[in-house]
Amino acid sequence: MTIIARSAQQEQNEPRRVRIQASDPLFFQAFAHGYGLAQQDYDGQPLTDDTLYGYIRRTMTQPDLSPRWKAGAITGWFAALYHIPCTFEEQTTRPKPKPAPATPRPIELHYTDPHFMSAYEAGYAAFAAVVGDQPATDDGLYAELARDFQGARTLTEARWCAGYLAGFMAALFRVPCFMED
Repeated sequence: MTIIARSAQQEQNEPRRVRIQASDPLFFQAFAHGYGLAQQDYDGQPLTDDTLYGYIRRTMTQPDLSPRWKAGAITGWFAALYHIPCTFEEQTTRPKPKPAPATPRPIELHYTDPHFMSAYEAGYAAFAAVVGDQPATDDGLYAELARDFQGARTLTEARWCAGYLAGFMAALFRVPCFMED
């Protein structure tokens, strides 16, 4: 099965904004690192449930990385996979008008586990319950990652974790998804 995630069409003059508040500036350095890594390694490559979990696992199990770095790297990685154009600006400055970005490309997530889609939907729905209308925070994103990652012991649990977090991140970035056989 394949999930096609397509970025929502933006209104002509209003760019889509995702607010993430970070108490540690390293979060955004990690975000940029994860974003660049995904663009370098996975742009145009097939993405599977195992690929998603592999990156999450590699990042979450590095003991030398801080929790906020882990949250930033994984969030940035998903932003690049979902083709989210990212800029960083000071909160005190007014955003400058920018030309409309190129039409976002859909991504395809290939999965073999029959429960991946229900995990994806659960993660997508959980975002509203966990974050709601408030901005996401670095600590909140890490708490969600840690909660979902720690239970992944079997291959089925790992694929559930990948699906759940892919759905959670899709909701963060407001990416609607369509399923194709």
